[in-house]
Amino acid sequence: MFKTTLAACAALVLVAAPAAAEPSARSLELARRYVKALHMENTVGTMMGNMAPMMLDRLAQRLNAQVHPELKTAYAEAVEETTRAMTPKMIDAMLPALAETFTEAELEAAVNYYESAAGQSLMAKMPAYMARATPAVMALTPELEADLEARLCKKIACETAPAR
Repeated sequence: MFKTTLAACAALVLVAAPAAAEPSARSLELARRYVKALHMENTVGTMMGNMAPMMLDRLAQRLNAQVHPELKTAYAEAVEETTRAMTPKMIDAMLPALAETFTEAELEAAVNYYESAAGQSLMAKMPAYMARATPAVMALTPELEADLEARLCKKIACETAPAR
């Protein structure tokens, strides 16, 4: 019920969003350079690789199941393969949103920074940062979910909060 309600709310927001004008070719080119300078494909792959073991452990806890080493290996491989296959599609899908959201001047400034030595140094350190930050964020996920459910139930008058 809770997930259905969230999905319905998300659908309403998407339907109610105004259509944006087509981005210029220059904005799209800057958006592509920005994503490339951010090493987005590698960043997403690293993030998913870091999250995969924790996601599998949470799934096993919810299902009250034991995770065998073969399943961990298969799950990690499937996450890597799916991420490798889907990330270029996700990036292509988000380019128009980048180009529509930011002005050409903003995109150019971002590209100039991230293509610079300082920007590339920051990006080179991002995997180490993500490896450290992901467990900290994942540890907060149960608290975040409980808080979200409690706040939503106050707004929509749930009889009881969904069971955990």
